[in-house]
Amino acid sequence: MKYDFKNDWKAHVSDELLLQGFKYDDSKDLADNSIILFNINRRLPMQTPRKVIFSSEFYCPDENIRGLDYLVKKIEAGDCLTPNLSKTISRADYNDAALDDWGIHHFHLGGKQINGVVERTKNVVFVFILADRALFIQILAHGKGYPDVWVNTSLLEIIHNNWPDTISHMKTTLSGTKLSALERTNLRRCNTNVDIEVSDGTVYFSPGGGRMTNGDSMTDFMSLQLIYRDLEFLEAIVAQTADQIKKKITTPNGDLHFRVDFSDIKKLRVIEVNSKTVLNFQ
Repeated sequence: MKYDFKNDWKAHVSDELLLQGFKYDDSKDLADNSIILFNINRRLPMQTPRKVIFSSEFYCPDENIRGLDYLVKKIEAGDCLTPNLSKTISRADYNDAALDDWGIHHFHLGGKQINGVVERTKNVVFVFILADRALFIQILAHGKGYPDVWVNTSLLEIIHNNWPDTISHMKTTLSGTKLSALERTNLRRCNTNVDIEVSDGTVYFSPGGGRMTNGDSMTDFMSLQLIYRDLEFLEAIVAQTADQIKKKITTPNGDLHFRVDFSDIKKLRVIEVNSKTVLNFQ
């Protein structure tokens, strides 16, 4: 019997990075490359049609109406949103601090695309992306002169007011921490996670999962741990049931070669390559 499920995962990570336009970094270990893949997948919303919903506080300046309409149509059609993202999307190991902390994407509102990206705009729209919905929070100015936009707690206040169910799992009964925008910015730069208290006294931990001390996303790290746990379980169960497996699966040359199917990352399957037999252990 032949199997190496960690190596199967490595091949999957390499293939997925290539699909996203990046390469597996051989100077880094498997864990680091896996974190990079998870990070990219969060930063690049999956291409699937989503219902667009606007907050009751949403306001679009006249100058951005055309660009907003363009973006909304792309989201509803399930088109690629990469052109509307920050140019840092071209960096595989870049960590979007606001996304890691609060789980909020921001998109540029250019009305046309030039050289693969939409025109850059001073105003950007902040959106909470879910599997089937795109929750448009607000349009705010960013860039030079607007350093506080990334820690503007009104964004979370709006989510709390309009779609509290989407972040209810991050509620805490602890008392909130009163912080200025500058203090929040400095703490985030130090990869320190802090709570957010909204106007009615509700306190939330980081809706995006927060950041680790090395700057990686806690969500990505937890995703990696779940994968490793599942792979270890599958290898253990294959080893424990080897005799039964050999009796039930026959191949032309008698060799059994098992690989993991990652098509559904939440429900991994083991496949015997020669006979194409699927083993479901989960």
